[in-house]
Amino acid sequence: MGKINIEGAWKVERGTKSNPSALVYQLQSGNHHISFQLLDDNLLHLLNADKSLAIGNDGHSFTLSKSPATINQQANYTPSNQTISLPTGLQGDSIRFVGKTPCKELAGTLKTSTSINCFKLKWDLILKQDPEKNYPTTYELRRTGHREGVIKGKWIVSKGTKTNIEAIVYQLDPDKPDESILL
Repeated sequence: MGKINIEGAWKVERGTKSNPSALVYQLQSGNHHISFQLLDDNLLHLLNADKSLAIGNDGHSFTLSKSPATINQQANYTPSNQTISLPTGLQGDSIRFVGKTPCKELAGTLKTSTSINCFKLKWDLILKQDPEKNYPTTYELRRTGHREGVIKGKWIVSKGTKTNIEAIVYQLDPDKPDESILL
């Protein structure tokens, strides 16, 4: 597959379907445009025509990463002690997320070793919750290359990151505080 170069103008505006204050980068070429929400200093996420976040699947993602990333993802995060209910769309007794991430780059963050040939990891995350109270309970995390099988633990929902105090943060705790995963 060849490359296509498209040139045009870009501008920054505010507002997505779910966040009126979100920063949006809009690229324009002729009558065509494409928009991305700035998630943090290193991440842009593709927006649909209605300015909602594009949803990927286990084979495709719609988030672009700055190369190389310039911040430590966990160093500046302090979880809120308040319990918050789950965002709309996470109702029921569980929700499943699937996707792929870079292998070597993530291994350092997770303090795991990988083979020299590992380029990407496939993830399968099931977040379970109390269906009556709508509060997080436990999770199950599977990934390629993880010989111990399913990683299980408790999870919480809090608010706020270094660049977005309104961001929803999922914290997975595998009963080892120094190994928490923040999403």
